[in-house]
Amino acid sequence: CIRDRRTAALLADTDEGFALVTEPGEAIHLAWRGEIVAALSAGKTLLTPDIILDRTLSALTPEQQARIAQRLKAWIARTTGRVLGPLRRIDAALNAEQTDPAIRALLAPLLESGGILARKTALGPLGQLDKQQRHRIGRLGLTIGALDIFHGALMKPEPTRWRLALAAALNARPMPELPPAGAVLLPEPRGATLAAWREAGFRGFAGQMLRIDMAERVARAAHDARTGKEPFLPDPAFSTSLGLSEAALARLMQALGFQPAPPQTEGGPGRWAWRGRRAPKSKPRKAAPGNAFAKLAELDLGKK
Repeated sequence: CIRDRRTAALLADTDEGFALVTEPGEAIHLAWRGEIVAALSAGKTLLTPDIILDRTLSALTPEQQARIAQRLKAWIARTTGRVLGPLRRIDAALNAEQTDPAIRALLAPLLESGGILARKTALGPLGQLDKQQRHRIGRLGLTIGALDIFHGALMKPEPTRWRLALAAALNARPMPELPPAGAVLLPEPRGATLAAWREAGFRGFAGQMLRIDMAERVARAAHDARTGKEPFLPDPAFSTSLGLSEAALARLMQALGFQPAPPQTEGGPGRWAWRGRRAPKSKPRKAAPGNAFAKLAELDLGKK
């Protein structure tokens, strides 16, 4: 019958016949030869979404449905291995028996966040790494930058589309709007798009969003230009070529640990001096209401 022939054709088709459908504002779907056959939903991890077959396949036998679902899962596994290879390698390292606990403590949140992690959220794990462990992380292709930890290949357009799609499925959200392909500097959007572009690998500075690998290049150029903590004047050519406004550059420099310094001559261009990045202040955790420690916290034990 027709159903049997179409099922056989889908199962025998090459990987080129399948596609990830990512329409902004819609659920994440899988298509076969232009026809929607399934939707993605939250699985155990970012890289292992669950598959919900489209209702148009409900007339198939349970065995046929199971075989189609298995075929789609195999396609996702192979495609993410190709498009999101760095994430797959992070996942493999995370689950390898020989991986040190200190490395796992960094790789786990990095994988969960799609291969991009703000450095300030990983200060604890980073502080536990020795030189050899940092070398092992470097072999995964990861950059431990001034502001972020990331893999540059994951910010290319197709890896970005897949990362945001898998994150949307994992968190039961619609597909967000993607940043324009190849963009390194964008006007800062609002709402859900702002959060999505942060996931994509952009940071906001005074109304502009700069891709994090470019922010790292600004950091390297600034450090190359300074001598210790002496005030210096950065080369404006690079930031100008990026299109950064003066306000955005100032915010970026301060985030990198530089502070404004007086100009060398009256009326001259402002200079910068390295002061180091400040560790975020940890807020004391409040005990849960009803907890015995919460009751103790309510007592004024230190005063008479």
